[in-house]
Amino acid sequence: MRLDSCNFARSLGIFALVATMIGCGGGSDASQMAIKGKITMDGEPLSQAAIRFLPSATGNGGSGISKGDGTFTILGPQGQSGIAAGAYKVTVSHRLNPDGTSPPADEDMMTSKAVEKLPMIYTDPNRTTLTANVDKSGIVELKLTKSKTR
Repeated sequence: MRLDSCNFARSLGIFALVATMIGCGGGSDASQMAIKGKITMDGEPLSQAAIRFLPSATGNGGSGISKGDGTFTILGPQGQSGIAAGAYKVTVSHRLNPDGTSPPADEDMMTSKAVEKLPMIYTDPNRTTLTANVDKSGIVELKLTKSKTR
């Protein structure tokens, strides 16, 4: 009789643990929007650009790197897919080595020979004119022009 009570208690404990795990974890946060987009410079895809979404209100933003075709995905600060819905300022950095190649991601910026190729109007969080409204569509298009020099 004691053996059956132990098995029942163990089964009940395992059930409670599984129920807690299902109820508390793993699911995606409904307030997080998966963000995909495309960035262009004068209509041409901008490759290897570092894109940052900075929240206009409180909260966390996100970042991503554009691919060769200009497409990008924004990840949250812990690498999760998506960021909270809302208004964001956007900064874009496009640093290149003197030979036109992108520097390695882990390269120290202080010793790097790479230089910023975009004007401060895109790179500086205090001066950027780029904005994005993250909504349920999850699509963002960033159109940059070389004529922006402020």
